[in-house]
Amino acid sequence: MGKKLSVILLFLVGLVGGEAKAQSINTVLSCGTLGEVAAVTPGSTLFRIFIDTGVFPAAVCNDGTPGVIFAKRGKGADVHRWLIYLQGGGDCKDGDSCAARWCSQGTKFGMDKMSSHFTPASIGANGIFNPRIDNKFRNWSKVFVYNCSSDAFGGTTGRTLTATGGVTFDLPMRGGTILNAVLTTLRRAPGPGGIVPPIAQYDETGDMVPDKAMPDLDLASQVLLFSSGSAAQAIGHYADRVRDLLMANDVDGDIDVKVLIDAGNTPKTEELDWSRLPNPDYEATMQARWLEEYVFLRSTQVDSSCLAYHQPIGDEWRCADPIHVLHNHISTPLFAREDVMDPNAQPWPFGRLGLEDVDFAIRAHHDIGELAYLDHFSEEGSYMSGGVELTPAGLFVPQCQDHTAIRNEEGFFDVRVRAGPKHGKKLSYHDVLHRWVSGNEPTRALVPIPTPNPETGMIEPMKACSANP
Repeated sequence: MGKKLSVILLFLVGLVGGEAKAQSINTVLSCGTLGEVAAVTPGSTLFRIFIDTGVFPAAVCNDGTPGVIFAKRGKGADVHRWLIYLQGGGDCKDGDSCAARWCSQGTKFGMDKMSSHFTPASIGANGIFNPRIDNKFRNWSKVFVYNCSSDAFGGTTGRTLTATGGVTFDLPMRGGTILNAVLTTLRRAPGPGGIVPPIAQYDETGDMVPDKAMPDLDLASQVLLFSSGSAAQAIGHYADRVRDLLMANDVDGDIDVKVLIDAGNTPKTEELDWSRLPNPDYEATMQARWLEEYVFLRSTQVDSSCLAYHQPIGDEWRCADPIHVLHNHISTPLFAREDVMDPNAQPWPFGRLGLEDVDFAIRAHHDIGELAYLDHFSEEGSYMSGGVELTPAGLFVPQCQDHTAIRNEEGFFDVRVRAGPKHGKKLSYHDVLHRWVSGNEPTRALVPIPTPNPETGMIEPMKACSANP
């Protein structure tokens, strides 16, 4: 933690008192600062809806403000096709890291990622949400679930945390509760406190604008649930649960649910060299994460099949490794996009795990490629366990030094990767994803195995990273 934040926290101890009852983080920490990275882009495409805390009292952000979504009704034949996006943006794990996040110390994020207070009435739409004419997803119904719980949409509880200097504050970590409330609201089903009206825009007299009302999610024909960054890693814990919920309540019995992971598809941590870390023990690290974060801090909603597989043999701590869950415990059809030169993944922590940039690129390419063969490698695959055959994953793997791309114009529409010798042509992220969603080939586009420049010894971006390759 930075010196500035430590001084602020020590000063605040005198204000709140060491024995005083913990209050919310916004009351205790006056150093709240908006993050350097914009949480959303103001605009007029998707409109804001706060979760009704009268119906869902626990669906709140870190500071106690209501969870929030941004939405837009689809058009024509695509109105019952849904894009449901869970916003990325990191997390926090204890009193110090959560205080630092609130005060934007040592992080690009800030209090706007822990509260819905700063959200605009509507936002713009980039990447997959862009209504541009060449976007084949433009007429789908769209939902943007705002990240304000610092728990990768997994938490269901709240704790009193203590930061340096003895400052204490209550911190709800209820991203899982927010996600459940969003799905219940979109399905127009009753919540703990009753039934909420359809999500819609209203005119100046308070009447609902019919063509602005979101359709009933129980009538959906297709749903693409997706996320980016750290929240995308955690999608393994809610992908199958969301799919099962939607399939169980589908009115027509024909719903098709798929998930997309945009970044966060790192090399398999359980197979790396941990000897360079301060705690060089993978098992001990994951056990501590399981007990301290997943069980105590957040009461995380964990993938039930991962627990069913590992609890009987006493290694349920493996479910705290999101990469393990991705490769072993998702049965929902999966699309993964990862840049083998992802700047957010190299060199930390992989440099300390014995992976330099070249090694990371090669290992990331290998491990994400393996997702296409989960049926043979995963602990729940039909080849391994006699279960239902798993759908081969769709893949888009560029080499462009980008982190996420799903909401980025150039990364989603312009960057192109050759879809293999059989198909020949270069395809964009948008092209490959839509083919995979629609059941058309090709569904995978990967750069060749990365090789270093013989003169510099470094991995270099591919030429097709520019808008005009």
